[in-house]
Amino acid sequence: MSRSFIAIVLFSFMAIAQAVALVKDDNISNIKVTITTPNKTSQWLAGTTQSVEWVSSSNSNATAVVLLAAPILSGGNLVDLCIIRLLKMSVPVSAGKVDVIVPNVTIGGPAKDFMIDFVVGGSQTTSKAFMIIGGTKRFTCP
Repeated sequence: MSRSFIAIVLFSFMAIAQAVALVKDDNISNIKVTITTPNKTSQWLAGTTQSVEWVSSSNSNATAVVLLAAPILSGGNLVDLCIIRLLKMSVPVSAGKVDVIVPNVTIGGPAKDFMIDFVVGGSQTTSKAFMIIGGTKRFTCP
Protein backbone atom coordinates (compact mmCIF):
# COMPACT_ATOMS: atom_id res chain seq x y z
CA MET A 1 0.00 0.00 0.00
CA SER A 2 1.26 3.44 -0.84
CA ARG A 3 1.79 6.08 1.82
CA SER A 4 -0.63 8.45 0.10
CA PHE A 5 -3.39 5.80 0.16
CA ILE A 6 -2.84 5.19 3.87
CA ALA A 7 -2.86 8.95 4.54
CA ILE A 8 -6.16 9.35 2.66
CA VAL A 9 -7.77 6.48 4.60
CA LEU A 10 -6.57 7.88 7.94
CA PHE A 11 -7.78 11.37 7.04
CA SER A 12 -11.21 10.00 6.05
CA PHE A 13 -11.64 8.15 9.33
CA MET A 14 -10.47 11.17 11.32
CA ALA A 15 -12.95 13.42 9.51
CA ILE A 16 -15.82 11.01 10.24
CA ALA A 17 -14.82 10.73 13.90
CA GLN A 18 -14.63 14.52 14.24
CA ALA A 19 -18.00 15.01 12.54
CA VAL A 20 -19.69 12.50 14.84
CA ALA A 21 -17.99 14.02 17.90
CA LEU A 22 -19.19 17.50 16.94
CA VAL A 23 -22.77 16.33 16.59
CA LYS A 24 -22.70 14.29 19.79
CA ASP A 25 -21.33 17.28 21.74
CA ASP A 26 -24.29 19.41 20.68
CA ASN A 27 -25.99 18.88 24.09
CA ILE A 28 -29.24 18.11 22.31
CA SER A 29 -31.70 15.95 24.17
CA ASN A 30 -32.57 12.68 22.49
CA ILE A 31 -34.40 13.38 19.25
CA LYS A 32 -36.47 10.53 17.86
CA VAL A 33 -35.91 9.90 14.13
CA THR A 34 -37.26 7.09 11.94
CA ILE A 35 -35.60 6.58 8.55
CA THR A 36 -38.20 5.75 5.90
CA THR A 37 -35.92 5.67 2.83
CA PRO A 38 -33.87 3.67 2.05
CA ASN A 39 -35.72 0.58 3.18
CA LYS A 40 -35.21 -3.17 2.85
CA THR A 41 -36.37 -3.21 -0.79
CA SER A 42 -34.17 -0.29 -1.89
CA GLN A 43 -31.49 -0.88 -4.51
CA TRP A 44 -29.31 2.15 -5.10
CA LEU A 45 -27.07 2.37 -8.17
CA ALA A 46 -23.51 3.50 -7.43
CA GLY A 47 -22.84 7.04 -8.69
CA THR A 48 -26.49 8.13 -8.69
CA THR A 49 -28.16 10.68 -6.46
CA GLN A 50 -30.64 9.19 -4.01
CA SER A 51 -32.71 10.58 -1.14
CA VAL A 52 -32.44 9.66 2.51
CA GLU A 53 -35.83 10.43 4.06
CA TRP A 54 -36.98 10.40 7.68
CA VAL A 55 -39.68 11.50 10.07
CA SER A 56 -38.89 13.17 13.36
CA SER A 57 -40.85 14.16 16.43
CA SER A 58 -38.71 17.31 16.70
CA ASN A 59 -38.96 20.67 15.01
CA SER A 60 -35.69 21.85 16.56
CA ASN A 61 -32.78 23.44 14.72
CA ALA A 62 -30.67 20.35 15.41
CA THR A 63 -28.39 19.07 12.68
CA ALA A 64 -27.31 15.53 11.91
CA VAL A 65 -24.52 13.59 10.27
CA VAL A 66 -25.50 11.00 7.64
CA LEU A 67 -23.12 8.05 7.27
CA LEU A 68 -23.01 4.99 5.05
CA ALA A 69 -22.42 1.84 7.11
CA ALA A 70 -22.47 -1.92 6.86
CA PRO A 71 -24.21 -4.01 9.51
CA ILE A 72 -22.13 -6.35 11.66
CA LEU A 73 -24.32 -9.28 12.60
CA SER A 74 -24.05 -12.05 15.16
CA GLY A 75 -26.61 -14.83 14.97
CA GLY A 76 -28.67 -12.70 12.58
CA ASN A 77 -28.84 -9.79 15.05
CA LEU A 78 -27.30 -6.34 14.52
CA VAL A 79 -24.45 -5.93 17.02
CA ASP A 80 -22.47 -3.07 15.52
CA LEU A 81 -21.92 -0.93 12.44
CA CYS A 82 -18.90 -0.69 10.19
CA ILE A 83 -18.78 2.96 9.12
CA ILE A 84 -17.82 3.21 5.46
CA ARG A 85 -18.24 6.83 4.44
CA LEU A 86 -19.49 10.23 5.53
CA LEU A 87 -22.34 11.16 3.16
CA LYS A 88 -23.49 14.54 4.56
CA MET A 89 -22.79 16.84 7.52
CA SER A 90 -24.90 19.57 9.12
CA VAL A 91 -28.19 18.16 7.84
CA PRO A 92 -31.20 19.94 9.44
CA VAL A 93 -33.30 17.31 11.21
CA SER A 94 -36.43 19.33 10.42
CA ALA A 95 -35.79 18.94 6.65
CA GLY A 96 -36.95 15.31 6.62
CA LYS A 97 -34.89 14.58 3.51
CA VAL A 98 -31.38 14.94 2.09
CA ASP A 99 -29.96 13.94 -1.28
CA VAL A 100 -26.70 11.98 -1.31
CA ILE A 101 -24.44 10.65 -4.04
CA VAL A 102 -24.21 6.87 -3.76
CA PRO A 103 -20.56 5.88 -3.38
CA ASN A 104 -18.95 3.44 -5.82
CA VAL A 105 -18.52 0.71 -3.18
CA THR A 106 -19.20 -2.96 -2.75
CA ILE A 107 -18.85 -5.00 0.43
CA GLY A 108 -16.43 -7.82 1.13
CA GLY A 109 -16.33 -10.08 4.14
CA PRO A 110 -19.49 -11.28 5.88
CA ALA A 111 -21.53 -8.10 5.28
CA LYS A 112 -23.57 -7.94 2.08
CA ASP A 113 -25.87 -4.98 2.67
CA PHE A 114 -25.57 -1.33 3.62
CA MET A 115 -27.37 0.89 6.12
CA ILE A 116 -27.71 4.61 6.68
CA ASP A 117 -26.51 5.74 10.11
CA PHE A 118 -28.18 9.02 11.15
CA VAL A 119 -26.52 10.69 14.16
CA VAL A 120 -28.04 13.70 15.93
CA GLY A 121 -27.24 14.83 19.44
CA GLY A 122 -26.98 11.80 21.69
CA SER A 123 -29.17 9.73 19.35
CA GLN A 124 -28.28 7.34 16.58
CA THR A 125 -30.76 5.80 14.16
CA THR A 126 -30.12 3.26 11.41
CA SER A 127 -32.10 2.48 8.30
CA LYS A 128 -33.17 -0.97 7.22
CA ALA A 129 -30.46 -2.82 5.28
CA PHE A 130 -30.46 -2.06 1.55
CA MET A 131 -28.33 -2.81 -1.50
CA ILE A 132 -25.92 -0.73 -3.55
CA ILE A 133 -25.52 -2.19 -7.02
CA GLY A 134 -22.84 -1.46 -9.58
CA GLY A 135 -20.15 -0.58 -7.04
CA THR A 136 -16.61 -1.60 -7.93
CA LYS A 137 -14.43 -0.40 -5.01
CA ARG A 138 -14.35 -3.23 -2.51
CA PHE A 139 -14.67 -2.34 1.17
CA THR A 140 -14.12 -5.07 3.75
CA CYS A 141 -15.58 -4.81 7.23
CA PRO A 142 -14.14 -6.83 10.10
